Amino acid sequence: MTACAGHALTAGAAFASMRANRRPAPRQAAPQLPRRAIQVMPMPGILIIDDDADLREMIALLLSRSGDAVLEAADGVQGLQLAAERRPDVILLDVMMPGLDGHEVLRQLKATPGTADIPVIMLTAVSAMRYVLPLLAGGARDYIVKPFEPNALVDRVHRLVAGQAPEANAAQEAGGPADTSQGSLFIVAYRQQWQTDLLVHRLGARGRLMVTDNGLEALALVLSYHPTALLAGLDLDGIGGEDLVRRVRETRGVDETYAVGLAKAPASAAEKLRLTSAGFDDFLAVPPSKVDVEELLRRAARPRVTFAHVRDNVVVLAVVSLESSAALQRLRDAVVDFLRAKLGRFVIDLSYASGSRAATKVLLPFYTYLLERGVGIRLVVPEPGLRAELAEGAPQIEVYPSVEEAILGWL
Repeated sequence: MTACAGHALTAGAAFASMRANRRPAPRQAAPQLPRRAIQVMPMPGILIIDDDADLREMIALLLSRSGDAVLEAADGVQGLQLAAERRPDVILLDVMMPGLDGHEVLRQLKATPGTADIPVIMLTAVSAMRYVLPLLAGGARDYIVKPFEPNALVDRVHRLVAGQAPEANAAQEAGGPADTSQGSLFIVAYRQQWQTDLLVHRLGARGRLMVTDNGLEALALVLSYHPTALLAGLDLDGIGGEDLVRRVRETRGVDETYAVGLAKAPASAAEKLRLTSAGFDDFLAVPPSKVDVEELLRRAARPRVTFAHVRDNVVVLAVVSLESSAALQRLRDAVVDFLRAKLGRFVIDLSYASGSRAATKVLLPFYTYLLERGVGIRLVVPEPGLRAELAEGAPQIEVYPSVEEAILGWL
């Protein structure tokens, strides 16, 4: 599944071609590397953990010829020991090994403070995303499918050593750029190529971009790179846009990713309701104008309200922050938008909101105004002290300790 699969050499053929003239490589400055490669200074080391001695030796030769120091481990136990002792710059880790396999070694590396930050590239013989996703979710920074092109492996290792994001497999295959400039990271998942190109052009000046037309690959990119925003169409290969965003919302660490739904026309009120319940934060008609993109980026930078779900005509708004006037206004706007969609019952969940004590009191006039007009408002406040204050000072507001209890009375 890598972009270089068309030029791949088998491990045995590549090794045989190099072994004939093998001699110790002198320590020297890194030579000019092939296309897209990055020159690096001598480093503490690159650790190869693989039970295949021939493949391990071939990779060591490739990297040493590029001026890299190389460490080798024949199994997971030895690899964990070397990683803890030597703190290499990058670890190349095989998935299928006897004893401790690559999944368990990766888990232990990421669970250990001394090795958790070392970038890991997984070596796998299987390219199907259902096998790759757990590796990326477990903390791997990249993966390479065997057999691989030798120059591509060196390039990917050096990108991580240089502190750059790997040039992602999915982004390469879809033809999208993997710009390594500083700034925001946008992942775009959409099938119509020319409209994707225009969107990429509009976003290009604002940060890095990764592009794919496959929902599973987009999910892998989100899990691996934690983007600033995910812009997803609904009709994707693999899994659709709604399923993609639902899975993002269910995954700790990326569940606050700003998710934008892409459609050929402005979303209707009914469509916005459906997509909001799936976890989308915003919407953008494609192809977008420059003004549309600028407005989207401004909205994405505001303090967020995360929409948890809509169930049986009850809107649950899980609030992330209420510490600014912009956040308060956005909460009001969200309520008004749903009212326009003919939904009149709201549970506002403050369980995870910072600044909720002061903001709740500021919002009381707004809540009272809605109640007087027949809108159902219930607050979820887990803090007993604040619930008691509200019960005494604003008895017109129904306050509950959990979302389930707040919804139950309406069902």
